[in-house]
Formats: sequence, C-alpha cells, structure tokens
Amino acid sequence: MDRRVLRTRRLLVDALFALVEERGYEPLTIQEIAERAGVHRATFYAHFQTKEELLLAGLEMLFEELAEEIVTSEKGLSFMRSTDAALLTYRHILRKGKLYQSLLSEHELPHVSSFFLSVTSRFTLQKLDADFGGNVPQAGEWVGWCVGGVLYGLVRRWLQGGMVETPEEMAELTTRLLWDGALKVLEGDKKSS
Repeated sequence: MDRRVLRTRRLLVDALFALVEERGYEPLTIQEIAERAGVHRATFYAHFQTKEELLLAGLEMLFEELAEEIVTSEKGLSFMRSTDAALLTYRHILRKGKLYQSLLSEHELPHVSSFFLSVTSRFTLQKLDADFGGNVPQAGEWVGWCVGGVLYGLVRRWLQGGMVETPEEMAELTTRLLWDGALKVLEGDKKSS
C-alpha cells in the first residue's frame, strides 16, 4: 500500500480510537472522525465505506502490533509452554486500557468480540502449527477457539474489574487455565492418532 494511503488510514484509525476513548463508539459520526483526523469526509469514503469498516481496520492494526510483538520476543520458546504471549497480551491491553475498556464494555459491539475471537484463534493455530511441526492434532482447531474464548473472557473481566491484577498475575492465571487443560487434550489426541 502507498505510504500516503497508509498514513491517511492511520490518521483515521487514530482519530476513531481517540473519539471512542472520549465518548464511546455508537454516537460517533463519520464527519466527526474525519474532522478529528484532519481530512475531508470524501477522504474518509475514499478509504472506508462505513465507520464499522474503519473500526475493523483499526482492530486489525492493533492485533497486528501485538502479534508482531509476540513473534519478535519469543526467543524460540514453545508457545504452549510459555506465559510470554499472555504476558505481552496483558501488557498491550494495559497500555491501551481505556480504548479496550470502551470497546469491550458492558455494551460491547458484536463485531468486536467476534473479531477478537477469530484473530486469537487463528494466531493460536499458527503457533500450534509451529510447535507441532506442521502436524497439529485434530483437536487443534478446538483448542484455538478455546484459547480465544478463554482469553476474551478473562480480558473482558479484567477490564471490567478495573485491571487490579498485574499483567504478570493475569498471564500466569491464563496460562494455567488454558494450557493445563488444552495441553492434555492435544497430547491425548496425539497419542490416539
């Protein structure tokens, strides 16, 4: 993508996220988003058809940043035996807490939760594929969705509770909840095949 296009899309995403933190998502108009970004309304429509499309593009950017952080910091450790990915996830969410609190509030938007679940499960499957040398046991897809669901539930509860627990505490809890059970399922599935 052209640098100018990327820059404009980034401006629009940043404007949307700033406004979401201030006022929530629902009341926002495309005109307000364009004004905050310092672009014309026509420029908005040159890049996105709706504010939902902009929101999904913004979420994609957020999760790409997080995924890149996880991938570059793994140091070759097994994804399933490490709390690193969970810790980086909680630290990322803590840094952008107000935004995530707005997006995953009591009145959350359905496409935000489904996007979160889809991206988390897809990323988990990719990491499982690497851990199992391209031969993920049959239960791998279920484990991917399990990870997405558990992580989503824990993140949402953590945000609603005011993020009292540290990212380290949440990462440890997440790892114990997920991998103690999920590993047993995968290891049992691998033995039976």
